[in-house]
Amino acid sequence: MQQNKFDDFAEISLSTFNLKNINIDHTKAIVALGKEIEAEYEELNSRKVREDRHKYFNISNTEIEDYAERILDLDNNRKVICGIRHLGGQVDQPFVNILSNFTTTKTELMELYNFKLSKYFAPFKPKHLRYYSKNKIASNEIRNSYLVQNAATIKKGIQFDLEKDLNLISPDNYDYYNNYKAEYEKFLMKNPNFKNIVQLNDLELMETSRKAGLLKTAEYKGETIGLIAGLKDDFLGKPAVYFIEILVNEGWKRKGFAKAIQRKFINEVCQADEIVWGTIDMENQASIKTAKANLREEIRYENFMKLG
Repeated sequence: MQQNKFDDFAEISLSTFNLKNINIDHTKAIVALGKEIEAEYEELNSRKVREDRHKYFNISNTEIEDYAERILDLDNNRKVICGIRHLGGQVDQPFVNILSNFTTTKTELMELYNFKLSKYFAPFKPKHLRYYSKNKIASNEIRNSYLVQNAATIKKGIQFDLEKDLNLISPDNYDYYNNYKAEYEKFLMKNPNFKNIVQLNDLELMETSRKAGLLKTAEYKGETIGLIAGLKDDFLGKPAVYFIEILVNEGWKRKGFAKAIQRKFINEVCQADEIVWGTIDMENQASIKTAKANLREEIRYENFMKLG
């Protein structure tokens, strides 16, 4: 029996995860996804959020109501939730987010948008339609990939040689942040094309991680060489740790430290029954390789289908 009106959307959402090698309870996953979909729907439909978005983007010929999330009835009990988004909060990168309560194909989604949805988003001139899939979709732009694994599986993996001389330290205060910020500035100066792909976390988020005991500075033979941070964030109804940062300082990159820091963190900090996960931009192949070196698997893709 459904627990709320979003459970049918949750069923379809769950089908976009490839969970073959991930231990997940189906019932708990549906409940968790249903609550997540409902929370996002209610937040985006709050008067204040719609007003704030309308004011922030300041797009001509739009009204506050244009920022509403809509549940549209189609036929035969088929429904979609859709709403406008802006990639990275950039006014020139509008896209439409869509979630259905029925299985669709790429062609069907395009027809649905053209004949049923486009009238609601015309003032924004969206460039893409976003949806999720468990497989890569040919000709779509793939933004983020979900890389996931059971912590127990990673703990059983082979220890990297660098780990034996590597120590993870819990900072006593936020002094670490200035170094973290400086290292990011160095990285983006050398790699300006990553400005919208790899972004600096704000102090508040990093402090949330530190106070939870999930932020560690990495020392190698007594020298600070990087930082790793995570958050407790359930994955489909199961206890999990979500990685928000792994940074190796300049001069220590490309030596294998990233994968060693991540595995040592998982081995020392994560519980065996937890899930380890994170979303990584497909342009950030270095981070994807680090995750895969620790047996994390790509199980879901964020698709951007070009409109027009």
